[in-house]
Amino acid sequence: MWDDELAYEADDLECNIQAPTWMVQFSGQCKSWLDALPQHLRRTEENVRDPLFRFFEREINLGAGLLSDIRRDLNELLSTYCGDQKQNNHSRQLIDALVKRKRVPANWLQFSVPNNLTALEWMRDFVQRMEQLKRLSLSENLRNEEVWLGGMFFPEAYITATRQLIAQTKG
Repeated sequence: MWDDELAYEADDLECNIQAPTWMVQFSGQCKSWLDALPQHLRRTEENVRDPLFRFFEREINLGAGLLSDIRRDLNELLSTYCGDQKQNNHSRQLIDALVKRKRVPANWLQFSVPNNLTALEWMRDFVQRMEQLKRLSLSENLRNEEVWLGGMFFPEAYITATRQLIAQTKG
């Protein structure tokens, strides 16, 4: 057995198995990412005529879908780590991207990011995006909310929505 293949107990992750060091470390990373991400984003029922509502609804729907995919993938990796599930092609691709190359898996890339961005940096950004979308999804009045444009999936659509709102207001 090589040094990097030495097995360690994983009591802190509620799994009672022996695992390679990299798996123990990465499963801890998966758990911290899952803890940082919201469970889901609340969707609202508002006036469909409001361009800001339509913009935020699209953003929230995209964010909710991506959040669901990422949480499913991270939980799949944890299940694989705990021995509840065998590795499959998808989990191998995730491990290759996240652990070996330290890059964002292709199925998570729903918005433009620099090519040299690591998975850890991407996840920090994604958590902030989800926090903003969660705040917006809970808002009673979207017109009074501060918006981090860089945290939107399609910031140019926000500009268009605000222009449409002004045009509707001025009649």
